[in-house]
Order: sequence, then structure tokens, then C-alpha cells
Amino acid sequence: MRQQADDYADAVIFAQTLPGIDPKRVAIWGIGHAGGACTIAASKNRDIKAVILDMPLLSRKRDAASWPKGLLKKALDERRAIDADPDTERSFVKAWDDSRADAAGPRNQTLLHGDLPYDFIRGAVERSNKAGTPWSNEMRLLSLIDLEGVEPWEYMAKISPTPMLLVAAAIDPLSGPIEAMREAFTSAKEPKTLVELPKSHLENYFAGFDEHLAVQVEWAKKLL
Repeated sequence: MRQQADDYADAVIFAQTLPGIDPKRVAIWGIGHAGGACTIAASKNRDIKAVILDMPLLSRKRDAASWPKGLLKKALDERRAIDADPDTERSFVKAWDDSRADAAGPRNQTLLHGDLPYDFIRGAVERSNKAGTPWSNEMRLLSLIDLEGVEPWEYMAKISPTPMLLVAAAIDPLSGPIEAMREAFTSAKEPKTLVELPKSHLENYFAGFDEHLAVQVEWAKKLL
């Protein structure tokens, strides 16, 4: 995630050089994990003139607590094995349940389990396949080690004086509960705006998408 934050900063620097771009009106936006990266980037780069944090990941420590038991240890064991033998085969973990039956049954070694995450990924996969961009339900196990130690909420207070919009979902098992979002917002300094959406994190991608997007567009229009 720290590398992603640096990538955001590099993208802004590049965008400022493009014809037709006002270098004083370049903003960044990130949702979920990318929102965590945006939090870090906006706290460090004053070329960023505004930041929209859309249901951002606040704490990987909290996130890791929801992972299947023993999964992080398995990742650490694999890293030790690779240190001893670089030719060790890399492992992968499923991000979502593969079927409705899996979602309704006991949890396996998937990062997200249950009907709501399954409904979300089913809709996303349908759109991805239609667009000709098929997606494989797996992520590198070692990625969990890279993610586990990142705490984007610690950077919230450093975003000011860059204007910030924080969009939070009423129910959010992915990025953090609404109480944590409010606490993070309180820790940030002005100028800042908080918008709370009534639907859950995953519903805001589909059923609540119009309202979800509209509040961000209107804020950006007024500011930029």
C-alpha cells in the first residue's frame, strides 16, 4: 500500500505536465484499499489539491483480525521457506467464495465469506466478463504480509491543509465500522467533509451507486 501511495504521488506529478491540465486542480480518489493509499499519499504530497476517500481502508491490523485463523502465519511460514530456498513454490488464497453453496456453508480459507460478498463479486465478475477482462479469484499469499502492517488512519491528521472528503458506509465489514470512520474523521483537521451513506460497503457499488457517486461529484465540483 505504501508503494501505491507513492504511485498516486507520481501520477499527480505527471498529470500536472499534461496539456490542458490545470496543475493547481489535480485531485486524487480512492475506494477501499486504494482509499487507504490515497490517505497516505495526500498526507505527504502538497501537489495534491483535494482527496476523496471513498469507504477507505483505515487499519490493516483490524482487517487482518477478520482473516481465516492461521492464514497470516501460513504466509509468514512461506516467506521463511522462500528465504531458505528461493525456488519454493508460491501459494495463493481465494478472495471470495466461488459459489452460492460455498457462501452459505462453513468458511474455508477465503478472505471474504458469506452471501453479501458473494453477491458483490458475482455482479463484478459478470461485468468484467462482458467487458472482456476476465478475473481470477486468487491473490498471492505473501501479499497478506505486505498489507498487514499498514495503518492509514494514522495519516489522517496530516492531510490538512488539503481538502478531504470522507465517504463512509453505514455497514462496512471491509474497510471498518462506521464508528471507526467517524473517529478517523474527527482526528483529521479542516478542511474536511464527512458523508455517511445508508447502505453497506458492497451495496454502494450497485444498488446505491447513483447516490454514492453523486455526493462525490458535487463535492469535487464545488471545490475544484
